[in-house]
Amino acid sequence: MKKIAVFCVVALSLPLFEDTSAFANLIQKVTLSAFSPNSTSLSEKQLLEIGNLVFSSEHRVDALTCTGIAANAKSNSLNQARALAKIVCGKAKEMDRSIQTQVATKVSPLKSLARKVVLSAHLIRIEPPKKAVVLPTSSLSQAITSAVLTTAPTYSPFTIVGESLTLSTKNQYLVDKFNAHLGWASRLGMVVRRELVVVYPNTEAWMNNEIQRLCSTRSNLPLGGYAIWQDCGTKSVVTRPNADFESSPKESLESQHGLIHEALHQWQRETVPKYYGNSDYPKWVWEGGVQALSRYIFWLNSDRTQTPEALLVEWFTIYRSDLRASCVDVKIREMVPNKAWPDKANCAYSKGQVAVDLFVETYGIEKFLSIFKAPKQRGMSDFGSVFQGITGSNLEDFYDRVDRETALRGWR
Repeated sequence: MKKIAVFCVVALSLPLFEDTSAFANLIQKVTLSAFSPNSTSLSEKQLLEIGNLVFSSEHRVDALTCTGIAANAKSNSLNQARALAKIVCGKAKEMDRSIQTQVATKVSPLKSLARKVVLSAHLIRIEPPKKAVVLPTSSLSQAITSAVLTTAPTYSPFTIVGESLTLSTKNQYLVDKFNAHLGWASRLGMVVRRELVVVYPNTEAWMNNEIQRLCSTRSNLPLGGYAIWQDCGTKSVVTRPNADFESSPKESLESQHGLIHEALHQWQRETVPKYYGNSDYPKWVWEGGVQALSRYIFWLNSDRTQTPEALLVEWFTIYRSDLRASCVDVKIREMVPNKAWPDKANCAYSKGQVAVDLFVETYGIEKFLSIFKAPKQRGMSDFGSVFQGITGSNLEDFYDRVDRETALRGWR
């Protein structure tokens, strides 16, 4: 046995209109079309050129210098150039009163610049408004979030007992996620009160020996994930095989659901009437319920950019397509008996989750959890009355709704 421990803003002053290479992108120069001979009126083309500079979705003009081009340094030529520049700056100011303007003149012997005005604009970029992230929502996601308690009772710590001396990076990641998932489980009202012991095996023989050591009971299980219900004293034992032997990525629901799934079975053990178990409840409730609740918890602990329904589709399209393909024509009533693999009752793990989703959307998580708390007889003969007592609805009518819903959701 090897125990593994668990658990400044810099402001720059920019000289007005300085066209340096460092700030060249903040300066824009525009040479307007020439004024007509002997005219001081702005043409439609000039108005468009000024408007294109002033009205932009990418920047605003903070300050503007309008430079009239004079053919020579004589006062008459300079005065005429200044007058035209003043008209241009006046129009820009009229378009946007916040612009600071100044008028200047420049002498150029080039005939091509005669009766033209050069605009030198200091620009301030307009940052596009940051769009608030709108997370996808659904009636199921709303039902889940509304069930989260603002304050939650503390939950029992857990200990890892591993066949390897240390956990690999992937396995440690999954253990850390399990710790967070236990917290979300408690906030949904599922507190595992017994101390959890997580058996992390590499081999079947070591797993069974460890279960026998912890629980003083003979164990001969194939390597897998289990919630051990034999007498383990004051502890609850769950198993999770070494994830390094699995192909699914550590970030996936397929990798992360295993531990919390088995822990929720231990919550069931603590909650149901004494000695009752998976033979006393429909398999879609017992196994499909734990699968669905594990998915809800994974979703709550994620960035929530997918709806819980979309996670279900991804899970059984990408990672467990075998369970999707084998369950296409299976009806919900066939997921009631507690039968072993490969019976179609085990579609409760995949397709049966749609029934849980529909229940939660319709009645809420609290009422689903009430199923495990309600007084009950041995066997499943009284489940219909338990269901009706909690929901006020007829179980057979609900089953008909589930079959229609699974078809609508692509599980034909």
